Amino acid sequence: MIKQNMINQNNTIISSDSSADATYAIGKALHLKKDLISAKTQYLKALTINPEHFETNYMLAMLSIEEGRLTDATPFLLKTIELNPRHAHSFNTLGYIFFANKQFDHAIQCYDQALDISPHFSEALNNRGNAYNSLNQYSIAMQDFIRAIALTPDHFEPYLNLGICFAQTGDYPQAISKFQIALTISPKNALVCFHLGYAFDQIKQHQQSVYYYQLAIKHQPHYPEAYLNLGDVLKDMHDHPNALHAYDQAIQQHPQHAPAWSKRGILLYETHQHQEAIDHCNKAIALDPNNVDAYCNRGVINQHLLQFDQAFKDFNHGISINSNHPECLWNNGLAHLQLGQYDLGWPGYEARWHVKSLSLRQELRIFDSPQWDGNQSLTGKTIFIYAEQGLGDTIQFSRFIPLLQQLSCQIILEVQAPLVTLIKNSFKAITVIAKGTVRPTFDYHCALMSLPLMLKITLHNIPSTTPYIQSDSANRVHWQQHLAITNTPKIGLVWQGNPTHRNDHHRSLSLTALVAHLPQGFEYISLQKELRPNDAQTLAKHPYIRHFGEQINDFADTAALCALMDIVISVDTSVAHLAGALGKPLWVLLPHAPDWRWLLDRTDSPWYPTARLFRATQDGHWQDALTAVQLALQLAIQSGFPQSANHD
Repeated sequence: MIKQNMINQNNTIISSDSSADATYAIGKALHLKKDLISAKTQYLKALTINPEHFETNYMLAMLSIEEGRLTDATPFLLKTIELNPRHAHSFNTLGYIFFANKQFDHAIQCYDQALDISPHFSEALNNRGNAYNSLNQYSIAMQDFIRAIALTPDHFEPYLNLGICFAQTGDYPQAISKFQIALTISPKNALVCFHLGYAFDQIKQHQQSVYYYQLAIKHQPHYPEAYLNLGDVLKDMHDHPNALHAYDQAIQQHPQHAPAWSKRGILLYETHQHQEAIDHCNKAIALDPNNVDAYCNRGVINQHLLQFDQAFKDFNHGISINSNHPECLWNNGLAHLQLGQYDLGWPGYEARWHVKSLSLRQELRIFDSPQWDGNQSLTGKTIFIYAEQGLGDTIQFSRFIPLLQQLSCQIILEVQAPLVTLIKNSFKAITVIAKGTVRPTFDYHCALMSLPLMLKITLHNIPSTTPYIQSDSANRVHWQQHLAITNTPKIGLVWQGNPTHRNDHHRSLSLTALVAHLPQGFEYISLQKELRPNDAQTLAKHPYIRHFGEQINDFADTAALCALMDIVISVDTSVAHLAGALGKPLWVLLPHAPDWRWLLDRTDSPWYPTARLFRATQDGHWQDALTAVQLALQLAIQSGFPQSANHD
């Protein structure tokens, strides 16, 4: 290019390069002072003097990025690369723009160019790791982060990103260790605290999670996402007042944030404020008509209110926006199951693995052998079946094992440790192992609760012959010695389930409410192993209820106790399934909107022929159901118990 000269006020000839340099310098000084408008004016002025001024082109690109105008930055970067094809930072910055636009492959190509020029360019390694991470290529991403850490061990970013990578692969302990190193390097970094809060939440260390979310907010008070996640953890801890406050803070900081309104709505639903909950979901949808979570949450509330037509509309609308939205697919499946439409429900039930609130992603197994989908022949093969949810689920769904045995295969069944003895005693022709122990080799695998889909189970072909679970005779003798040998009918009681269960606030009731409806004439036995804080005081006031607590070692003991009962009265928890599987007379206390397996508007169960269902007629109120149980017990004793106590 032919350079043109210019004359200054003293009639001294200066080169255009010198003038461009001077103007660029003024722009850079203004840039450093964050006066972006004036800096941009000077940069553009420098380019009118010399369009090929390298530094000006590069700084205009950086300024455009600072202003959020990534498209405007691209031509300046392309110009810098044209002027200096060996400028690693230009390739790195261009990669950043591609990354921001989710063009990850193009971003990686730019980072590769930067690293070819400068192999020890830590920032480019860190950025390329983020791009590979976004493509779910975790092992390659980790290698880049580890190399970046080796080059710049005093930088927090690669530790943070390596931790994020571990978290995305489900290795939360490793993620936490990396986040904590990052926090040591950058002690007031709100983003690192945020990720620590998330990681501790995933492993259910809620107190630690709350601590780090609060620390993130301390370091960055305007952080609506941290308030939202803090609210989620507090909600899981059943600390509804503080959860509500956290959501309120998020809304106060960002009133147009649709997820905040949706989350606040689902919290109101859990505290039985249903109309207000729907109003909040409506608000979220008005703010963002494509907010799938809001449609899903509104659908859950409508399903709970037994408004199934509206619930299906919400779920299906959410699925129309995002056909792979796990929560919508899952809840849509549950609604069909609750209505007994099993053929429509089981496919949606498979989405459970990806529902964040269930934490089942940690239970999903990846094996070299294929998953059995119900179509491959199992003749002469070995199939590995693994339990994946609660103890009651395992008991309920183990009924499908005999159907598998009819397929001429060998079965390895992995169950939770407290169930091993019980399941071994009940299914002697299969291999039963505890979760976490070494597995024998196998040809196929399948999750236990996927068997109904694979076996094409409908409401009309549920294997319901009981008992299919057997209590041990020696255990029964042992527990008989603890019980009084009298003619007084024995009633087993279970009033609460696992307090960490996501639906515990609906399905459990207080012991105080139960004892008020227990008539005389029976011997009452607590089948609860663990008590909540107020239960011990209540039992002390009602010594006619015998409680064995820590003397119950595992479910083999619970099964023996159940077998010695004349009736088991239970809320919807694992002991209810155990009693039903043992074929004992079972009375189940159900909330107004019960779990799908108990269906609707019936007093019997296709899963357990000996079950009798007592349903609450109002949400959050057990009075009618408890009164019905009380009357049924009184009638049984008047009519010549135990015959009348059996399900009719």
